[in-house]
Amino acid sequence: MYNIQSMSHFSVTFMPKQGINKELMNSGKFYNYLSCRWIITVFFNLLDGPQRPTELFRNIDGMSKKVFYERISSLIDDGFITKRVIKVFPSHVEYSFTENGEEFIPFLTELRSLNITDESISHVFKCKWLKSILIALSKNALRMMELKSAIGEISNKVLSEKLKKLERFL
Repeated sequence: MYNIQSMSHFSVTFMPKQGINKELMNSGKFYNYLSCRWIITVFFNLLDGPQRPTELFRNIDGMSKKVFYERISSLIDDGFITKRVIKVFPSHVEYSFTENGEEFIPFLTELRSLNITDESISHVFKCKWLKSILIALSKNALRMMELKSAIGEISNKVLSEKLKKLERFL
């Protein structure tokens, strides 16, 4: 969500200000994860604590098993979630956040409290300009011309259209 602080100042209130490792944010993985609806949905579901694969899968409408396991595997490979085998009879598996994955929790909790959906988040971060606008605004409030120069090769018309689009989604 962005706020118009005056006629020409914009700021973002939902971008993380704390809690997320700057190295993670600067690596680009943070924003790549935000552009994938399914990864955001997995993260939102894991906020409720460790879950078995079938329980986690059932909580995600419209996702195929193939995509589910691909996303889970990539999150495990990148060190954001862990797969824990519990050796009781019958044995079972649980997925939960790793220490790195827990860095997303304050941000995800804030998004959840603002009722921002995973679909809205992924839609915004798939667009090059919207992503650039949010990244620039997450650092501090900017005037329209400062925002334009921070982003680079964007016209006033496109910038204005993208800001209006952000307002609808967030």
